[in-house]
Formats: sequence, structure tokens, C-alpha cells
Amino acid sequence: MSWPTPADYQATIQNPNSCFEDPELRNGTVITNALGLPKPISGAFATVFQMDCNGIRHAVRCLYREYPDVEARYMAISSFLQQAKLPYTVEFVFLPRGIRVRGQWYPVLKMEWVDGESLGSYVQKQLNSREAIRNLAIKFQKMVCDLDKVHIAHGDLQHGNIMVTHGELRLVDYDGMYVPSLAGMKSNEFGHRNYQHPSRSAKDYGSYLDHFSAWAIYVSIVALSLDPSLWSKTNAGDDCLLFRKEDFEQPPRSSTLALLESHPNATVRALANVFGSILCIGLKRIPTLDGQQPPLDPEQASNSPSASNWWSDHAVIPEPKTRAGAVGAKSQPQDGSWILDLLLPPESVTARSFTGAMSGPRLIALIAVVVLCLPLMGQSLLVPPSATVSSGLLQLARWWLGYFVFASTLLSATAFVLDRFFAKAPALAEKRACEEREGKLSVRVKELQKALADNPKKRTLLQSEEIQQNKKLSDALKRLQDREKRELDDAQAAFRKAVDSIEERARRLDQNERSELTDLRNDRVTKQNALNREIDAVASAWSGEVASGLVIIQSSYIENYLKSHPIGEAPMPGVTSGLRPKLENELRVRWISTAFDISYNQVAVVPGFGRKRTQALVDWRNSLERQARRKMPKDLNPEAKNAIAAKYAARRKALEVEREALEVEFSAREKSMRGLFDREREVLGRERQKAQEQATQDVERIKKRYAQEYAAPSQDLAQLEKEFSAKLHENDEQAKRLGEEVFAASREVAKRSHEYKSYRNIDLSNFLKAVLFGSGHAGPTGRVRELGLGLVYLAFSGFIFFQLAISPIYSLSQTLYAASALARAEATEANPLLVSASLATLTATPTPTALPTEQPTATESPSPTVTVAPTVMRVLTVAPIPSKVPAPSPIPVCPNPNARITYPAHNSAVRGIVQVRGTASRPDLNYYKVQLRLDGVSDWSELHQGRSPVIDGVLAEWNTSAAEQRAYWLRLIVADPSGNYYDPCEIRVLVTQ
Repeated sequence: MSWPTPADYQATIQNPNSCFEDPELRNGTVITNALGLPKPISGAFATVFQMDCNGIRHAVRCLYREYPDVEARYMAISSFLQQAKLPYTVEFVFLPRGIRVRGQWYPVLKMEWVDGESLGSYVQKQLNSREAIRNLAIKFQKMVCDLDKVHIAHGDLQHGNIMVTHGELRLVDYDGMYVPSLAGMKSNEFGHRNYQHPSRSAKDYGSYLDHFSAWAIYVSIVALSLDPSLWSKTNAGDDCLLFRKEDFEQPPRSSTLALLESHPNATVRALANVFGSILCIGLKRIPTLDGQQPPLDPEQASNSPSASNWWSDHAVIPEPKTRAGAVGAKSQPQDGSWILDLLLPPESVTARSFTGAMSGPRLIALIAVVVLCLPLMGQSLLVPPSATVSSGLLQLARWWLGYFVFASTLLSATAFVLDRFFAKAPALAEKRACEEREGKLSVRVKELQKALADNPKKRTLLQSEEIQQNKKLSDALKRLQDREKRELDDAQAAFRKAVDSIEERARRLDQNERSELTDLRNDRVTKQNALNREIDAVASAWSGEVASGLVIIQSSYIENYLKSHPIGEAPMPGVTSGLRPKLENELRVRWISTAFDISYNQVAVVPGFGRKRTQALVDWRNSLERQARRKMPKDLNPEAKNAIAAKYAARRKALEVEREALEVEFSAREKSMRGLFDREREVLGRERQKAQEQATQDVERIKKRYAQEYAAPSQDLAQLEKEFSAKLHENDEQAKRLGEEVFAASREVAKRSHEYKSYRNIDLSNFLKAVLFGSGHAGPTGRVRELGLGLVYLAFSGFIFFQLAISPIYSLSQTLYAASALARAEATEANPLLVSASLATLTATPTPTALPTEQPTATESPSPTVTVAPTVMRVLTVAPIPSKVPAPSPIPVCPNPNARITYPAHNSAVRGIVQVRGTASRPDLNYYKVQLRLDGVSDWSELHQGRSPVIDGVLAEWNTSAAEQRAYWLRLIVADPSGNYYDPCEIRVLVTQ
């Protein structure tokens, strides 16, 4: 049975009252898209439509093809989910007679409609909200944990099957779900390619199905919560979160894994290492996301169980690295510590600070600050009023050079003394002790890792020894097998020779039978064809005579009907009563007395008849002819028909009797011929059976003899396998113990590393802050004292910076002022008027105006003359406003020649019925579909779906007559049975009317 395509479902569901049997769905209304068509949500295995049933919304899931035990599977899933009562699943009902398409019933799944957005869409929108992504990871982890507790596996965890509704997670699409009652069955789907383990097959069907996809999603969400830029760097959102199928199949070539493994954030690097380890193990061995990985919520950290032993088996702990920037740092293991870091996040770590006697360092710092301030207080008195510009500047430069040498020396000495105090601080000693303990543990981890690395070598030696001994016994067995095979081949060859002879005779017999039957059938066909031609000729003559008789009767009726209407009845527009008899006489003279005699050419030459009157007569005649055709006989009368039938019936009956007799004769001859050949075949069959029995006896005799010879070396092989299995088991147990010790030591290193974070503030810069402003741990009174001390240091520091910024400018202005005063004094003695003008210039404040003003004329008044400064004109430069350049239209993307649209062209105009042409082909084609959407709208509507390959042909037809005059997008998708598809081809067209 050929199942409907998505386009078939879309066309059928437009009439719910006639296509559904379920009463609720029959009275429902399907939700449509912008084009007025039912809005489908298409997947690799089914398409979903939303129905509004009296205010209650349902999802109707229509399948593309039949799945084994589909009804039993859904019944088992529904029953188990009702018992489990998980908040992540939705109610559904399996309807065997769900929807009727082209008169055939097909099953559907009627589900509760889930409002919200998909996981992928939600993550993309919340990228800038670290808290939202963090909470999403916590809820996803809890959902996976709850599913695993009741031994449920969704089977296709991916961004499109997980919905976020009011901040909570809901699961949809239960086609591949596993529940305990389905144990022993095979999976009927393989899940989304970008979320499934590369080795997953139909045999993989159990509660472990979601382990890999859960890790892929969890690692992606956590990494994005720590670095949202990974979304753009990995081109996420294209049918995936961060990872794609290629990342799982070839991890060394994965650019995404490489980006995460080299990420600046230690947690991202650790997650990448864990996920890389998971890719190296089988699907069934992957641990579940059950809370034994690091949680993200500090409130859950204290209740989280410790990490399971899978970490020691699969996590790769790199060589210890030196902690950059730490005083006296030693080698510290960086990988693996993230487990404890997230179990006890930085917010829960109590940071250590500098405590104890800080009076000495603070007194030294205070003295240094005071000494730095003292020289600056008298710096403004350096330049005397009588100094020249050059001498003033030289004296000022010498003083500042000396001050900077003095300040540098003082600060260096102070820093040296404070560094000595810092080196003797108790907190620094504790930090170094913590580093020493961490370093010793790291050495222990390396020793255990070395022992664990040597363990496979021992296993290899055992396996090599087993292989050598196994080879000796296997060679002996092989020699026996070769001898047995030769004897069996000889017996088989004898049997084959006898069978070949029998089969050759059978082939000749079949050939003779076919030849004789062919001749017989050709003779029968020849005679039958001759009789059939005679019968057809009789029938043709019969029907021809009936047709010609009817034509004669109809023609006679029309003629008589026209002749029954004289010319006096004809209309003559514009003719008076006096003129009409004359015109009628003119027509009769020319033998036009009835409607039958009228034709355009005959009437047109009659005097008094112009074009209008001639056409009126012709129209009158045509109307009468139409009336006659409506009333004329439609068939011959029964007497005429019976006469014609009697004329031909006897001849036809005789020919048919002759044909039946011919058929009986040839059937008897064919049956006799077949019986003769069948008897000869029975003889050949008995000969073949005898040869088969003889060959069977020979083979059994040979196998029985060699079975006794196989016993001794087979027992030796079994004993060898048993001994070495015990040795390998002992070696594996030792490796397991070493792995547990490595994990325990690594965990202790992680604890020490976590403890080390409490000393992150123990460095020289924070020591100086504690000296200057206090540590903040001295109680209420101490904090008041430290606040006052901080204000004092702030005042001194502000004074120093103020002096450093203002003093050079002030000193320079003083020098220039002294020089100008000296120049004025010299000029007073030479020209008193110039002195008054200069004084006026120094004292008057010029006011700039927007318009030019007159220059004042000099007078002999003793009052100072005000000199107006030149008018300041402000020129406004208007920057050109960039015009809005329309963005170029998107370039069509048809990256794969097997998924390409060749017509219509990109950005072309179309109208009417458009044939979408192109190529949709692949060796394992399941289906291809052509989709349509309005420009600027994200939802796609299915235009057509096909299941046969198309090479440079018609992919779909699109009737644009009812479409709006605007831009649309066409998309072609070519998919295989697993739902994998080439990169889609998308083109843009403009509909015109």
C-alpha cells in the first residue's frame, strides 16, 4: 500500500468533517498559514497539523509509511506514560482509523497541543541571559534524570522535540520512544543525525538510547551559558545546537570540539574533554546524565552525589600545568577539577585575606605618602618674579627632575620594605603549603596513571601469548578442515556433474516445449485475428448504416421545417408596409420564397436589400434552423433499427460461433502437448532426487568421520580460552582498581585545587590594598577605622595627583607672567601711551558677536581704549547623510547538484501555472519535497512531495493565479530513509498577474 505524502494529507485535512472518524476531530477546525492552507510541521517520519476542537487544541500526527507493530507500540507507550505521570510528556490517543485519504483509512496520533517554542529557538533568544540558559541546563538535567529513573528513553532527543513552555520542558514526537514493556523489540527510527551516536543501529533499543544525545545537548547548553559567542563561532542553529553528525564521526577533524578544547574557560575545556571521551566508547556504555556530572546550581551542589567510576575509565587527565601568576606555584592538575569546582562553585568558597599585625606596613606607607607630599607644597615658590622666561623654565625643569628622582627612590624603597612584610605574611605561607600538598597529590596521580598505562601492556603480552598458542591449535584444525573441505568438494562436484546433465536435458525439454507451444499459439492467433476482423467489419457496417439513416432523416426534417416558413414571415427592418410587398416580390423572382432558400450572397444582390436587411434575413433563417435542430429526431424509429439489426445479426452470430469452436480446439491441443512434456519432466525429477540422496549420504559419511578427529584440538582450544580468560579477567580487575585509585586521587587533587581558590586574593596587589585600605574582616570598629584610614589615603593621593597635574601648569604660567611683567616695565619708560593701551588690553574682556562691528577710533581721552577682538565666525560643516542603500537580494544557495532547482531562475518573475524544474536524486532516496513561503515569513508550506528521483525534470507545479503579487521563496529538500538530507536549495521569485 502506497502511503500518502504530506501534500496528500494537507489537501485532505481541509475537510475535517469527511476525513476523520473521531467525533472531536470531525467537528474541529484546522489551523492555516498565510496562504490559507493547513499549516504542516513536517518531519522525517510524520507531518503534524494543529486542530482547534471547540477551544481545545490537538496535534494530529500523520505517518508517512507503515511501521512494524505501530499500534502495539503506541498502546504500550500510552499505558506506561499514564502510570509514570511525568510532567514532561503529553497525553495522546492512537487512532487506527484516523484519517481517510483517497478512500483509504490510515492511522494517526491525536496528541495534546503544546504551546511554547522549541529548545533551539529558546536557546537562541536567551543567549544574552546567562541565568536563563543556566536554569535551562538544570531543568534539562532533571528531566533526563527523571526519565532514566523509570527506564524511559525518548529515542530522538533534539532541539525540535523538546518544547519550552512557560519555562518548563515538554517532550513531543514519541515515534521512537522506549518503555520497559517494549524490551526485545527493534527500534523503528534512528533519531536526528546531529544528536545521535555514530554507531546507533536498529538493534539499539533500550533505556540507554538517550544517554548520548542528552550529553550532546547538556554540553552545548552549558558551553553557551559560559560563552554565548560559541553560537556564532560554530554556526549553530542550522538544525543543531553546537554539534553536528560530522563532529561525532571524525572527532579529530571537528572544528567545534577543537574550539571547545582550546577555550579560555576551564569549565568549557573540561566539558569538551569529557564529551570527547564519550565519543570513544560504545553507545551502551555511555553513562547517563543522572546528576553525577557537575550541576550548575549552587543550591543543588551540596546534595549532588559524587562522580561515578566511569570518569576514571574514560576521562583523559592531561599533564599538570603551572598556575600562571601564582607566587611560588607548583605543578597542578587542571583537568578533572571542574567536577568539584561546580559541586562547590566559587560563590560558596570563603576567600582568605591578610590578617594579623598590619600597623608596621601601614605606618611605612603613610610616612612615604607624607614625604611625597611635602616637596609639592612649596613648589609654587620656585620662580621669583624677576626671572626671565628662559631662566624660569630651566629652574622649573631642574626642580621636577630632582623631584622625580627622589620620588622614584622613595617608592622603590617603600615597595621593597612592603614586599618583605608580604613575604612573611601567614596567609602566603598557608597558600604555599596548599600548593605543596596539591603538588604531592599530582605526583601520586602521575604514578597511578603510569601504572594504569602499563596495565594494557601486560594485557597485550597475555593476548600475544594466547594468540601464539591458539595459532598452533588453529593450524591443526585448519589442516583437518582443508582435508574435509577437499573431500566434500569432490562429493559436491560429482553431484553437480550429475545435476548439470539432468538440468541440460531439462533445458532442452523446456526449449522444445516453448517452441511447439509458440507455433500452436501463433496458428491460433492468426485464425482468431481473421475472425475478429470479419466480426468488426460486420459491426462497423451495422453502425454505419444506422448513422447514415439517422443523418438522412434529420436533414430531411430540417429542410421541411425551413420550407414551412414563407418569406412573408421574415423580418425586414426599416421597410414600410407599402414597400414590403415589392421587396417580397423581388425575392420570389429570384427563387427565394421560403427560409430554406435564403443565403447571404443570394439576398445581398436583390435590389432594396442592403447589408442590414440581408443580415436580418440570414439571422432569421439561422434561428429557424436552430429551432429545427432542437426538434429533429435524435434516433431512428424502432422499425428501421430492427430492420438493420436483422440484416447483420445472423452473420455476426455465425462468426462468433466459429471463433468459440476455434478456441476449444486449440485449448485441447495445448493441454495434450503440455501433458506429454510434464511426463518427461517427472522422469528427470526422479533422476535428480536419486542423485541428491546419494550426495547427502556421501557428505554425512565424510562429516561423521572428521567430527571424531576435531574433538581433541577443539577441547585444547576451549581449555586454552578458559585459562587466558581467567588471566585477562584478573588483569582487568587490577586495571579497574587502579582506575578507582586514579579517580580518588584526581578527586583529592580537585579538592586541593578548589581549596587553592580560597587563596586567590593572596598576592602582592591585594596585600597593598589591605595595607592601604584594610581587609574588611576586623569587626564593626575595625571597619570604621579602616574606612577612616582609607579616606586619609584617598585625600593624600588626591592631593598628590592634583599637584602632579596642576603644579607644572601653574609654575609655567607664573614664569610667563613674571616675564611679561618685566617686559611691560621696560616699555613704560619708553612709551606711556603704549602702557595705557596694554593695560586696557589686559583688563578688558572682548565679547565676540555674530556680525562684524565698527573698529573704535582712538581719542585723546585719558580713559583706556578698549580693543575689540576680531569677530569669531563658526562654520558649520554638515556631514553628508548616507543614503539608504538597499541590501542586495540573497544569492540562491544550491550547493549540491543532486538537490537543485533550475527553473524558475532566482529573482525571476512568474505567473499562471509554474512548473518547478530541477534535479532531486540520491542512491537511497526516501522522498523529496518542494516547499513555499512568503518573503519575510519564516514558516514553510509544502507544495509537493515525491518519492521517485527526478533528473532535470518537473519537481512540482504551482498555480500562482490565487497568490498575492509579491516575493516568495521556493525550497527543495532531498532526504534518505533516516531523515538525513542534502543542504537545501532555496530560490526567490516574484509573482506577477
